[in-house]
Amino acid sequence: LGDAKLSHYARFALENIPGPEAAAALRDALPTAAPELQRGILASIGARRDADSVEALQPHLQGPDAQIAEAAAAALGRIGSADSIRALATFLVDAPSDRAAWAGEGIIAAAQH
Repeated sequence: LGDAKLSHYARFALENIPGPEAAAALRDALPTAAPELQRGILASIGARRDADSVEALQPHLQGPDAQIAEAAAAALGRIGSADSIRALATFLVDAPSDRAAWAGEGIIAAAQH
């Protein structure tokens, strides 16, 4: 997951492997991956709709990288659990204006699930 040339392939495989171990591998790789790879890992966590990842995604909403924050909001929206909606709604209350729209879009995506 941390290799720029292979990360996409690893993520694609992990998105489709059933079981909590695949989701855990994505979560575990997130903090040490390069920023450009973190966005993809966040997308893969969202694609898995892994409710156990909500706590790991929340800090990324407020991180310094706006693209990672947007990817975290999208992933939380795709997860669509009560906890992910709560995380987005809590963030939305004090979110900077440039990030509030992403949180709102995430909530709408969650509602569609």
